[in-house]
Amino acid sequence: MTKELMAVEGGGKGPVYLRFSERTIARTESYAGGELNVDVDDCNEVVGIEMLATEPEEIAALASVAQTYDLHLGRLFSVRKVG
Repeated sequence: MTKELMAVEGGGKGPVYLRFSERTIARTESYAGGELNVDVDDCNEVVGIEMLATEPEEIAALASVAQTYDLHLGRLFSVRKVG
């Protein structure tokens, strides 16, 4: 079952936290050299994702995590025609 994004916290010039639930965090998995941290609960469901950077490596890691955990990130991205 796809998990929907609940909230985007932080941002600006600091870290961004993508919240998917209010459950208690059991462990954190790090990706992209620690720049992307995935908090999961005791049922192995994503609670949230902390993004310390938004460079291509972190965006690619986020896409991979979203596919692995069946997360819906559609609210984060918009596609627009350039040119």
